[in-house]
Formats: sequence, C-alpha cells, structure tokens
Amino acid sequence: MPYFTSKNTSLYYEQRGQGPVLVFISPPGLGCTAFEQQHPLEDQFQVVSFDPRGNGRSECGEAADGTIKQWTEDIYALVSHLGADQVILCGYSFGGLPAQEFAYRYPEKTKALVLISSFPKVRTFMLAGKFRLGIWSTYENLLGTLGKGLAFSHTKKQDQQERIEKNIENSDPGVMEQMYLNGLHYDSTGLLPHITCPALTIFGSNDVFVKKHQHDFQSRLPNMRNVHIQGKVHQLPTRAAGEVNAIIRNFVNNDVYADISQNVY
Repeated sequence: MPYFTSKNTSLYYEQRGQGPVLVFISPPGLGCTAFEQQHPLEDQFQVVSFDPRGNGRSECGEAADGTIKQWTEDIYALVSHLGADQVILCGYSFGGLPAQEFAYRYPEKTKALVLISSFPKVRTFMLAGKFRLGIWSTYENLLGTLGKGLAFSHTKKQDQQERIEKNIENSDPGVMEQMYLNGLHYDSTGLLPHITCPALTIFGSNDVFVKKHQHDFQSRLPNMRNVHIQGKVHQLPTRAAGEVNAIIRNFVNNDVYADISQNVY
C-alpha cells in the first residue's frame, strides 16, 4: 500500500490515472473510502485521495496534530511526494476547511479549488449538532456506531459501507476528537478574499447542513462559480457521483484553463 511521510508520520494515500492532479479531501474518518465513486475521473485526471492522520490506515503522529493547519501541512507533504507543480483541491464537507487553508497558504501550488457541500465556518444549528455528535462519539468510544451511521447515509452499496465502517473504526478517537473540536471553531471567512484561483462550489438543493453557507462563498470568494444539484442532500460524492464527476470535468476543462466570466452556471 502506498504511503507518504509528513512530520515523521506515515499517511496512507491512493493514486489513479494520469493528467491534472485532483486531490480529494474527506471529512474525518472517511478518508479514501469517501471517493471511490470518483475513480472514473482517472480516464482524464490523476485522482488522489488519502486518509488524514489518525484516520483509517494512517498513523496518528502527536495527538495535538489533529488541527486544520497540520492537516494542511499534510496535504503539502502529499503534493510534494507526488512531485506535482500544482493541484486541483477537491474538499468535501469538513474536508473543505484544509482545502481553503491550503489554497490561501500555498497559492503557487493551487491550480483551482473545488468545494463540495462545504463551508468556511460552522454557523448553523444543524451543522454544529453534527460536529457535537462526532465529538460525543469519540468521548463515549462509539466510533463503530458513528461509522455505521455515516456508512448508511453515504451509500447503499454494502461493500463500500463496510469499508467506510472499517475506516472509521480504525481511526484514533483522540485525533478524531481534536479534529472535530478544531473544526467547530475554525473560521476561514477572512482568508476567502485572498484566494484568487478559479473556484467552484457544489451544493445539493436539499442540504440542510451547509446550503446556507453558499452565501459566505459568494460574497467573499473571488473567481467562483456555484452549482446546485437539484433534489440532492449533503453526501454528494456518493449520492450524486455522476453529477459531481461531470461538474468537475466541465469546470476543469472550461474554466480552470480559461478566464471566468460568470458567477454561476
């Protein structure tokens, strides 16, 4: 299995295809298992995903390293390991936080930013409740129960459900707790005006967790497009994989290497 090293910590990653590099970043626990249905993009792109530190098959490092900034440094280590000049970051939900931080801190390495069901800060009751449920699950040693819930909500495919459950069960409770706590209080709204690469946000029209956050991006993030997938909820990489893949292809082919002249599709 392939691994890269960040801060003396061995982290698991998967790499498929050739071409422009898409780095997919998951919420805590899911890791590579969240993006199995993005594998068809390998016919045009280099599709890369990884298990964050302390998650799934990756080592923990220090317990205090479950922070957004360390997560960002791990992504930088992965990009360096790949030997990529620039990458297109694809952050899903919570995974959009380190993606935004990376785009701000390493603009020279960021070709474009794709945010799927994501947000710059937790500011709704529903999203805060989801974070607190994650924190409570680590307190009570209920990662197995959390894994079953997340697996069921993400996919009907039993084999993928089993891989999601296993990845979460194998995650370190201390690092998961630190991730949720750090994310609950993280705020990237001040960074957004400084992210000038082409950007795309994708939301499900029925997403009760983060749809309202689209306005944060629209008001602060330059050079962005916003896409709604009608009738879909939060778990877009698995529940609307075909639509997500097509939107990413269109964005990269028509916008990343061209001037953006509109705000929405």
